[in-house]
Amino acid sequence: MVRSRSERSPILNIVESEHDYISSPEKEEKSQEEVEYSSEVEDEEKACLKHDHDYTELISEEGPSNVDNIVSENEPMQSGRGKTISKNDTSNQKKGKSSLKSTLQENNTLSSAADKKNKKTAKKRVRFEDIPEDKKPIERKGKRAKSRMDAGSSEEGQQWGQRLPVEVIVNMLQFAVADQGAVPLLCRVAKVCHFWYEATKHPSLWRHVDLSTGHVLPNARSDKTLQWLAENRFSQLRSLNLSHWVFLTRQGIQHLASRCPTLQHIKLFRCGNLTAEGVTMLADRCPNLVNFDLSGVKSHMVSPTCVKYVLEKTGPRLKELNLSSNKLMGAPGIFKCIASCPQLEVLDLSNCHFSSTPLLPIEVLQTGCPRLRVLRLAGTDIAAGNATLAVQDRSPGFPELREVSLASNTLLTSTSVNNDFICRLLKTSYKLKLLDLRGCSNISTAGLQSLPVTCLELFFISNTSNIQYSYEGIEVIIQKCQHSLVEVDLSWNLYEDTNLDRTLRKLSSCRASSQLKVLSLSGTCVTSDMVRSVLEGCPHLTSLNLTSCRALPRGMKQLFGEQAIADLRRQIC
Repeated sequence: MVRSRSERSPILNIVESEHDYISSPEKEEKSQEEVEYSSEVEDEEKACLKHDHDYTELISEEGPSNVDNIVSENEPMQSGRGKTISKNDTSNQKKGKSSLKSTLQENNTLSSAADKKNKKTAKKRVRFEDIPEDKKPIERKGKRAKSRMDAGSSEEGQQWGQRLPVEVIVNMLQFAVADQGAVPLLCRVAKVCHFWYEATKHPSLWRHVDLSTGHVLPNARSDKTLQWLAENRFSQLRSLNLSHWVFLTRQGIQHLASRCPTLQHIKLFRCGNLTAEGVTMLADRCPNLVNFDLSGVKSHMVSPTCVKYVLEKTGPRLKELNLSSNKLMGAPGIFKCIASCPQLEVLDLSNCHFSSTPLLPIEVLQTGCPRLRVLRLAGTDIAAGNATLAVQDRSPGFPELREVSLASNTLLTSTSVNNDFICRLLKTSYKLKLLDLRGCSNISTAGLQSLPVTCLELFFISNTSNIQYSYEGIEVIIQKCQHSLVEVDLSWNLYEDTNLDRTLRKLSSCRASSQLKVLSLSGTCVTSDMVRSVLEGCPHLTSLNLTSCRALPRGMKQLFGEQAIADLRRQIC
């Protein structure tokens, strides 16, 4: 009898047995019908035999004299059951003959039908093991039967699973995890079979885990879930994202810190119930921690005391620190602790709110964090700290800096970024790739011309309509980096069309080496001739924003994609 799907072990869901191929549920139902049909045929056969037997006994009991009254001696007749009858009485000959013939014909007909149906039923009930090898079916129709034939016997499937090393499955899953992440991939793979479930338990597959995705149910983001994972999966954990775990408390962090000594990256964005004690516990029990993300948390988690303690514990090895979207107090003390992190590469203080405008000790940070590559101060009202000219001259700057974001929303915050700020900050940043100065209206032409950038790829300087310089400063930067620029944003800057025309011609002057793909001119005084020069000089352009450009005719004030740019180039070039 075949077990149901719910009763089978997980491995049998993949490897079916040969007996399942023969004894499928459909075959079992047919066999049951055949048994009932055979019982009916046997009952009919028994009834016919009983009727025949009773008729024979009747002839025997009546004796030879009665037989002579039915058939004559001159015309012997062989009955259907082997008894000879002689005709004696001529008056009863036709009557006896017709009665006997009808009875025997009826018996023979029922017997023949029963024999044929019985033979057919017996043929269907032949076991698969009794069929000769050359008579066995090679292929069966239907996906279910075909999969069972391909799977082979259950014994062969179990032997195949036992012979395959678990390391092979683990290596296969490592490639998939590297591409798609551990969650929800491993949770789904574990449901395939018991053998794959055992493979997904390997700790090397759970080194980088992101539990912030929508695949984790909100009610499952709790201390109990984190405790089970820490005890059963996270022995080799290196990176963990717990963003939006609003129910996470100190107890969950305690289980994590005690079970995961190899943890290097932790992200606690929007973990509202976590306390400062849980944060300090991570710094104490995770000696390999190099990336700390405390963005968007409550103020007690980023208090001056807590931040100072964490930076003192992790400072010598800390590479990334994210304190964005927080209300911070004690800015001088925080900056002093940050300056004691010689390995720091990424510092994110964007969208932070201070009780008063903090002063950034630029030269102190340049001396204490010489490896800084990314500095994000967008949306934060911050000014340059005081320093003598001698200190400024001795400062090494940020020679490894690749990305600087100083964007400001002038409607919400005032900006203190000026010429002195960017000149001191970027004095030796020759490798800068991204410069975001959106909304920085206190920078003049002299400030832009003094920047040492030569290989800039992303340049954003939009929404600076009240800026104190003309397009000369932008022209200088574009002329220096026209061979490397990939994306440029000049939107919502209102200047004379001659200055903009000169800037765009500089941008499109190197046609062969131009790498520009994205250009935003929204809200500017760009004309059709300027657009034509850009299309002719930038062959790799994939996005062109011309919305709200009043000098353009109707039909051109839109955002053009790659295909639309090709059509526009054919029309006006």
